[in-house]
Amino acid sequence: MGSNAKGCGRRRGTWMLAAGLLTVLLGTGPARAAVAARDDSASARLGWRLGLQAWTFNNLTAFEAIDQAQALGLKVIEFFPGQRLSPERDVPVGEGMSKEDRDLLKAKLRQAGVAAVNFGVTGLSKDEAASRRVFEFAKDLGIETICSEPAPDAFDVIDKLCGEYGINVAIHNHPKPSHYWNPDTVLEACRGRSRRIGACADTGHWMRSGVNPLEALRKLEGRIITLHFKDLTEFGKNEAHDVPWGTGAGDTRALLAEVRRQGFTGTFSIEYEHHSPQLVQEVGQCVAAFDRFAAQLVDQTPAETGAVSLFNGKDFTGWTFSADGVEAGWSVKDGVLATQGQPTGYIRTTADYTNFILHLEFRHLAPGNGGVLLRMTGPDKVWPKSVECQGQAGSVGDLWNIDDFTMTTDPARTEGRRTVKLCESSERPLGEWNTYDIILDGGELIVRVNGVLQNWATGCEEVPGKICLQSEGSAMEFRNIRLIPLPTRKQ
Repeated sequence: MGSNAKGCGRRRGTWMLAAGLLTVLLGTGPARAAVAARDDSASARLGWRLGLQAWTFNNLTAFEAIDQAQALGLKVIEFFPGQRLSPERDVPVGEGMSKEDRDLLKAKLRQAGVAAVNFGVTGLSKDEAASRRVFEFAKDLGIETICSEPAPDAFDVIDKLCGEYGINVAIHNHPKPSHYWNPDTVLEACRGRSRRIGACADTGHWMRSGVNPLEALRKLEGRIITLHFKDLTEFGKNEAHDVPWGTGAGDTRALLAEVRRQGFTGTFSIEYEHHSPQLVQEVGQCVAAFDRFAAQLVDQTPAETGAVSLFNGKDFTGWTFSADGVEAGWSVKDGVLATQGQPTGYIRTTADYTNFILHLEFRHLAPGNGGVLLRMTGPDKVWPKSVECQGQAGSVGDLWNIDDFTMTTDPARTEGRRTVKLCESSERPLGEWNTYDIILDGGELIVRVNGVLQNWATGCEEVPGKICLQSEGSAMEFRNIRLIPLPTRKQ
């Protein structure tokens, strides 16, 4: 991001002055983009979301930036601290907002069909009360990730708050001489910390610092939470400026191929810091390039991405059935693993898996139930000890604790064995394919549905176990089931 809310006030003032001059020159600032019709099906299959860092339109208000995101066909946004709320409300976006102003912002987001997923770059410190206010603000807006450049002594407090709120903190890298310009420094700050602490990978700022962004992404494998994605005119020069993705020195396709190989799922924020007179058109070109590259990458084989394919698309190799007769309800055809929903039971992997990133695609052919069981242990029965990622239509993203599986969930969303998902349903209409992207790493469980963070748990029992697909009364289909093993966590 072009402004760090803590310690970069002069730079921010310069940017805002430049933006103001641009507004005068252009009349009312960037024209609103014509509403874009996007084909984001490939990125959805990858578990990728393309969003707008509102700093791109920092001469506009948050409301106007939401309108720009909607017009560009973007469904998520990252706000930055200090942006004016709306033309009518001259209040800064951030933890100091009143409930009334927060409610106005949430209503605007709902009206536009845009979700706030990130907030930053903002300050976090060892002052727990001050940092807690930022987390409370993020929780109120449904924000998944706070992007920050925290003081090195703040991470004990941050780690505690990440676990308490179920919100990530992504360490951002401003260019030299920022503390975190070197990815090795980010990696060291993450060492021994929860997976909720990771990197906000700003590819453009790496280029300005003379850091090869491809090598930086490789170093941070497993710790990338979100990206501020850029392409620049030149490498190694602080004055280099943004250009449409794929037209500069950043090798956009290679960077996307690398995060694809890593099994990354989450948000890429467009942060275009060059206030070109063609700003809207150039951001639109970035959107088109992202969709084009995603379509090229989505059909890479698992071997090309470093993942293990759990389903070969041809037969039941690597799977077994929970009981005699269950196989009668299952079939394989045209790369799809299908269940009729009866007999009740499940199909499970023959191998055990402990820590992993799991990606699978599924769809319902009729309203009904189903699910994915993780770390299943003990004898086959209905239902075995495990944690279930719910597959019931309308409730996908809920968690179920089966047979006293050890785990800790948000008590505000938990009743009995069920922990309700964080957000409104992110499922696609009946008959369309959905994605489940699940990280189970040590005691931490993170669940995304179609790229949207829907649930989390901590303290999960860390045991090797099977992965199961349920047959529970509803016709369902599964495909592209792949897994990236993760090493045992070192505490």
